Amino acid sequence: MRRLERRGAVVGGTRLYGIQPVGDFRPWANHHYRSRCVAQQIEGASPVASQEHQIGSQALNQIPPGLGGLRRADMNGAVFGSEDTLQFLIQWFLQPEQENDVAHREFLHLSRLGSFSAKVQSKIFMTPNKFERAELVILRGLNKPAKIQRYLDEDIGYNKETDGDTCRSPRRVLRDRTAQCMEGALFAAAALCVNGHPPLLLDFEAVRDDDHVLAVFRERGHWGAVAKSNYAGLRYREPVYRTLRELVMSYFEHYYNLRGEKTLRRYSRPVNLNRFDRVRWMTAEEDLWVIPDYLATISHTPLLTPEMERRLSRMDRRLFAAGRVGSAD
Repeated sequence: MRRLERRGAVVGGTRLYGIQPVGDFRPWANHHYRSRCVAQQIEGASPVASQEHQIGSQALNQIPPGLGGLRRADMNGAVFGSEDTLQFLIQWFLQPEQENDVAHREFLHLSRLGSFSAKVQSKIFMTPNKFERAELVILRGLNKPAKIQRYLDEDIGYNKETDGDTCRSPRRVLRDRTAQCMEGALFAAAALCVNGHPPLLLDFEAVRDDDHVLAVFRERGHWGAVAKSNYAGLRYREPVYRTLRELVMSYFEHYYNLRGEKTLRRYSRPVNLNRFDRVRWMTAEEDLWVIPDYLATISHTPLLTPEMERRLSRMDRRLFAAGRVGSAD
């Protein structure tokens, strides 16, 4: 690996920021190699003592005196191995004025690929959103998906939007203690993110009925979901589903309108909310209409053939009644 230009950064054998190297640069061609290198750095592996492990002088000048892990500094950069130093640089590169910088964009891209440990992944994505300490205490306490669902069910009321349509950020949900399905999914995604999961939304499309949004997660290769709904059957799913289609089909019999019609028809791919970091989706005070608008534009996969749709029966009365238990009428 050759020397990087001044704004580049290589930590523990890994390039963090998207700067063109001087000469050939090959280690990042293999994703498994990249993930292994980053994991070693995050877990505290000592960087190789080499001039190639350096951070650009512009970022170096921002490091406070005495920050742990700074090995050597000169006008070309610094060799370092401390996570404290790494976290400071993460914060510096995610400042708003850096958002259009090539280095900033590639660093976020690497983060979205899942190249960092859960601990550092959560710090990366929390940095631009800047939750208050009291908010983080609550979110970090929801360290299991089932706890997030229980919090949504027991501590967050159902938002019937009597004063007009809303799309609250997770911060506003925490403050107002109310959420509809979109707001609940955003809150669940933020809580999952704080605790090391990527913030993923899955969108359902229905006929003659409202659409629905879930926050989805994977554990040991299986999908689960957290959701806020006025219908009991459209909420939590344990991570036992091998594919997204399996997960989606578990909602089919519980997705119905007040006429008893089974209405679920299509589902989207998972959408990573990191793409909305610039609007501060976790902490914005404004309604986040950009997110549901985006969900409405992406492709959705059909669940049924036209023949299947024609043969659908109406809901069983007992299942209909069970789904309405606890609804906010």
